[in-house]
Amino acid sequence: MGLWLWRAGIPTWVIPLLFFGAFAIFIGLARTVAEAGMATVTPAMVPAGFIVSGVGSSALGQTGMITLGFSFVWAGDLLVFMMAPVANAMRMSSEIKGRERRLFCQFVVAGFWLIVDAFTGMVGNTIPVY
Repeated sequence: MGLWLWRAGIPTWVIPLLFFGAFAIFIGLARTVAEAGMATVTPAMVPAGFIVSGVGSSALGQTGMITLGFSFVWAGDLLVFMMAPVANAMRMSSEIKGRERRLFCQFVVAGFWLIVDAFTGMVGNTIPVY
């Protein structure tokens, strides 16, 4: 991911800051969802906004700003990241005794199916996937 961001135009020294902001937001939201038992949480800031506010747009340049716009696919719409629902499910499963292995297997199957479905949606589908 870091190599792709660098090749796309983000300065090298900004990439660790972007990852730090993304992971801090992801882990914070996952903990909030798991501890509060909520279905989802909308963040107050996304990693791209964290970077632009922290280092400024002039440090990124035009190419870096455009590349940050492309990062909204994986770090902007946090309703598609699976950390919070999985953390919530693991928290709730701590009350269920004897079914941890079954739940883990279901997570593995769901993750595998997600990868297969995403790949076939990107490559094999002629109808646009929204």
